[in-house]
Amino acid sequence: MTKPAGYVSASVIDVIETRSGDAVLLADETGNTVLPIFVGGTEAMTIKLRMEGKHYKRPLTHDLLSDMMKDLGGTALKVQVDDLRNDTFIGSAFIEKSDGTVVELDARPSDCIAMALGEKVPIYVKQRVFDSAGIDKSEIEGDGEDKPKPQKHKRGEPLSL
Repeated sequence: MTKPAGYVSASVIDVIETRSGDAVLLADETGNTVLPIFVGGTEAMTIKLRMEGKHYKRPLTHDLLSDMMKDLGGTALKVQVDDLRNDTFIGSAFIEKSDGTVVELDARPSDCIAMALGEKVPIYVKQRVFDSAGIDKSEIEGDGEDKPKPQKHKRGEPLSL
């Protein structure tokens, strides 16, 4: 799948617990800029499991959606983080139907990330989203005790790690 214009390839580097909740950390192509996306507990668990190639004892929602998509003849192509509006990330999932038609679905980035990991498809993030909400990787690395350090976000907001 070709990278869309204005987007960068991203990869999930970790899911961490913070004082503000769980956050998925997406790294840009260089690995130097990280985009923290806060997600719910269930989404965090699903993403962690999919990162490790594991499954919960019973299908979780994302497992059900993957099975439904496949059983209905669909194939995931890619997912995107398209925008940041009013502190809410906006995402899209691209699915190819059995007739070859590609549909773009509005989706939460947490669902997109879980889908991408489960279906092994690329994650793309709009460059301006990384520019506005990304942080330098060194700001979240441990201080020798394997604990994330609280830092100021580029926009001056506390990240609350």
